[in-house]
Amino acid sequence: MSPSPRSLAVACDTASMLAATAAAPEQAAIRTHPWLRALAAGALQNGQLAEWAQQTRLLCHAELRALGALGSYGLPADMDGLLAHLRADARKGMVWLEDLLGSLGHEPAGKDEAWPLCLGYSAYLVECCRRGPIDGLAAAHARTLTHLRTCEWVYATLPPGSRLRDWFSAWSDECYRASVAGLGGHLDALTGVPSTAMRERLTRITRKVGRFELAWWQMCWDRQAWPVVAARA
Repeated sequence: MSPSPRSLAVACDTASMLAATAAAPEQAAIRTHPWLRALAAGALQNGQLAEWAQQTRLLCHAELRALGALGSYGLPADMDGLLAHLRADARKGMVWLEDLLGSLGHEPAGKDEAWPLCLGYSAYLVECCRRGPIDGLAAAHARTLTHLRTCEWVYATLPPGSRLRDWFSAWSDECYRASVAGLGGHLDALTGVPSTAMRERLTRITRKVGRFELAWWQMCWDRQAWPVVAARA
């Protein structure tokens, strides 16, 4: 028997389904971003790879803080396990990035070396998680879903010898897919079928995360570090 129009509407109105579509324009723009196209073509300089790795590692630090805040709300035990798995993934990612930086001749950057957009994105993720479990789960789900889709797209374009091939493979495997789905499931359990006000709230969070994700690649492409001001004599 075919599902009724009402059942289809309910399925499409869940928070996780909303997140899957709300940031589609940003995700499409990421897919064609020049930094990622240059990566696929092997046209990035080692310095550009190192800058990406430094800022991404610092963002991983922020994700650990955000996930820690999200875990403070007394969520179900299976949610605690999922958050622990995501924290372990973030730590593994940091180690991988440190190894990459070492191969490029760089030491890991300190927290005071985060670029402006990295600081802004980090602060937003932590802020959402501190506002409560719904906002925190919405931001975490939007972040991981967009990252998963980006890694799926990029991995398919990379030649076998690419330095970042293992990175994009790790963040698009079945384990990470399961983590993203788990976040979406817990978000749906908290929100049910969202009201109009809740839909608007979730859409704002998802779109903002999508914009930060797109701006991240633009930051890497434009090398948007802090401006250098010459010291006075």
